[in-house]
Amino acid sequence: MSGSILHVHPWLVVLAGCVLLGGVASYLWLACSRHESLRYGKDRDTGTERAHRIRPDRRCLRGLVCAAGVLYVLLPPQAAIGFAAFAGLYLIAITAGVISNVPGGVGVFESVLLLIFRAVPPDHLLGALLAYRVIYYFGPFAVALALLGAHEVWVHRGPMVRMGRLDGTG
Repeated sequence: MSGSILHVHPWLVVLAGCVLLGGVASYLWLACSRHESLRYGKDRDTGTERAHRIRPDRRCLRGLVCAAGVLYVLLPPQAAIGFAAFAGLYLIAITAGVISNVPGGVGVFESVLLLIFRAVPPDHLLGALLAYRVIYYFGPFAVALALLGAHEVWVHRGPMVRMGRLDGTG
């Protein structure tokens, strides 16, 4: 299916998937089997415990699956695709955005999804992508801003109370 969506021969998609899975499997095998730190040229992975090497990968995978889930829920019904297939296509679009070096993959991510989902009306898909960007980027920003404001009020509550007493209002 992904071969027809990406407009390449299906065996090429299977080959690329096997190569990528082989890379991930080899990293996991090295991370779990070696007790000394892993070296990548001059860089070293200083995580001494196996769990420290694998835990960030699990967090990253969970984050990507959750982000794909947010966009999957927002997709118009014309997309007619299962979540597993959509998650793979979402990862392709995210990867294209990262490779482009455009901040946030803005424009590249959307263009890839517009090319993949040609059966979906572009205005409906762009509306879903805009809602995704708002939910996934501005939602956490608003929560963080509220928490920062509450923290600042909490930290500076002493001077505010003293100022209230000086004014005679406290």
